[in-house]
Amino acid sequence: MSLRTAVKFSFVLASVLMIALGVNCTCTEEPKRLEPAPQPGTAEKGLPEIVFFVEKEGNSRFLSKGELETVNTAAALWNGKDKLNRIVVIAPSEIRGLLAKVVLHSHAVPAGAVEIAETADAVDWNNSTELKIIGKIPAGFSADMKKKNIKVEKIPVSKLPLLPVPPETKNLAIVLGNEPLDESTPTVDLVRRTLKAVELFRKQPGTLLIFTGGQTTGRISEARMMALIAASRGLPEKAYRLEEIAMSTIENAELTAKMVAGRKFDSVYIVSKSSHFKVAMSYFRDQPRFKNAEPVDCGITKKEILENMESHYRATGSKRTKRRIDALRAGRHGVD
Repeated sequence: MSLRTAVKFSFVLASVLMIALGVNCTCTEEPKRLEPAPQPGTAEKGLPEIVFFVEKEGNSRFLSKGELETVNTAAALWNGKDKLNRIVVIAPSEIRGLLAKVVLHSHAVPAGAVEIAETADAVDWNNSTELKIIGKIPAGFSADMKKKNIKVEKIPVSKLPLLPVPPETKNLAIVLGNEPLDESTPTVDLVRRTLKAVELFRKQPGTLLIFTGGQTTGRISEARMMALIAASRGLPEKAYRLEEIAMSTIENAELTAKMVAGRKFDSVYIVSKSSHFKVAMSYFRDQPRFKNAEPVDCGITKKEILENMESHYRATGSKRTKRRIDALRAGRHGVD
């Protein structure tokens, strides 16, 4: 056996022994394993729960101001000092229940904490001891709960002041969507872009907002999710428009340019995250109407995006979310 062959044989033998002993042969750090949490079941006995009802006859594509106030109140309770078990949304129309979930999740209510039911009878109340009821409730609901020995507390709804809209529109802000984590869970990235746009409107009230993004995940478009989130923070309907067809950044640019054809603005802003602007701004500046557009960074970080996706994966076990996590860790951008 030659010296070269002996060295090669020794290296292979050593590698086999290291693998057999469970030693990692690479110098790179392994990504941490994510194990999905058990799916939420019935309520944990002893913890209060939040319950509210969504109107059956309401707009199937949006929530009324009163409903947004109810959802905001529920989210504020969840994020308060008292530990709560779950939020139960009674929604005779499934799509309207999903609209309520979008707003709840935008307030950092986790994916596994919200349960939607068509009727109160469809909810498992066996472990429930105390309910915090928000907004309007059907006749007889409180009496039915008391028969089950469940304490009922009526919580007042916090009012939502609307931001003033000046008569003249001077500026335009185009807010780019981001693919949701599921049919009713916006990413923290999409939420942050929306809140940045609302902040921009507060500072420059004469700004028209266009939320752009199609139905990339389920029945609620990215644009509609952003509009719901913005409306829940007081943005009036007159202050924004929706573009719900675009399925890519280049379509965001092309379709919003058509929407504002013939209109003049002092300033045009594109709201997204910093890592998106290299591609996004080139597409928008290719449109003559947007050649002087300025980027507005929503301030989100890769760490925050990853933490948001990991939390969703732990709560749901979504394989789709896991693929996005793996892609982001590997440095592949596009759906992050």
